Amino acid sequence: MRPNANKHITVQFNPSPLLVKKEEDTYQEKLETEKDWYIKGQQLLKDAEYEDAIEAFSRAIELNPEYVKAYNSRGVAYDEIGDYQQAIRDYDRAIELNPEYATAYNNRGMVYDGLGDSQRAICDYDKAIELKPESVVVYNNRGVAYRNLGDYQRAIENYDKALELNPQYTAAYFNRGLAHGNFGNHQEAIKDFGRAIELNPRFALAYYDRGVTYAQLGDYQQAICDYGKTIELDPEYAAVYCNIGAAYAQLGNYHQAIKYYDKSIALNPESAKDYNNRGHAYAEIGNDKKAIEDYKVAAILGHKKAQDFLRKEGIDWQGELGLGGEVLNGK
Repeated sequence: MRPNANKHITVQFNPSPLLVKKEEDTYQEKLETEKDWYIKGQQLLKDAEYEDAIEAFSRAIELNPEYVKAYNSRGVAYDEIGDYQQAIRDYDRAIELNPEYATAYNNRGMVYDGLGDSQRAICDYDKAIELKPESVVVYNNRGVAYRNLGDYQRAIENYDKALELNPQYTAAYFNRGLAHGNFGNHQEAIKDFGRAIELNPRFALAYYDRGVTYAQLGDYQQAICDYGKTIELDPEYAAVYCNIGAAYAQLGNYHQAIKYYDKSIALNPESAKDYNNRGHAYAEIGNDKKAIEDYKVAAILGHKKAQDFLRKEGIDWQGELGLGGEVLNGK
């Protein structure tokens, strides 16, 4: 998933299937029992063929309407395609059939949290932990829900517990780093992001957020190093180009900043902040024409500071809006 202000890592439970070889012609003849269809669905789920997985799990449920794991796994597949209400219904049914099934509580909690109902998610995570107190991933997920509620201390406590149970758990280090950052504990955040990177040297988000933290501390050169590594690992991640551009601007290297703002805008043409930032960089190197052009686009896209600046300078930008405020020249 692409990161944002609420980025974090949650972990979904899905019982590991007995994997079968993809000898389709031979295998199709064996799809007679609910277990056959369940195993087929698990393989499809693993291959990210979610619609086909839903069909396979549905066949398993037709053959056995009380197949708890099939309801849970179909819920996972519905979740993956964005049908969250159907996912919840499947998790509800799995729990109805087996109230001791911790997996379904965890997965339903993830959906609730994703829908913004973090308190309800915590209730599900509480039940999952009650049933399975050594579950590392549920402590991690409950930490995410507490962070979403702004309770950073409880978030950290849950990540601590996850790491107590599994000191090699990369997601908990990363998520705890985010919570420390929310608290303003920048050095602790840097340590946690660093540990996540040690465990997974290709963890682009950890480099990115460590770069953000270095920038917050005013260490723009170190931030640039981490942003550069993020770009190496995930060259399509627009936010990093905006941030590395801002770091170069802070160091007074406006030409380099413009280069990165160009790339960010190419990846995300509706980013008002990037147009505003590039406009500022153009202004700093004396290219007022391009600066005004960028400020206008930023204003059209809703950037308040750009709007205020243009009003102060007596420059019209509202004439470039269509009826209803549609952007006519926003790209």
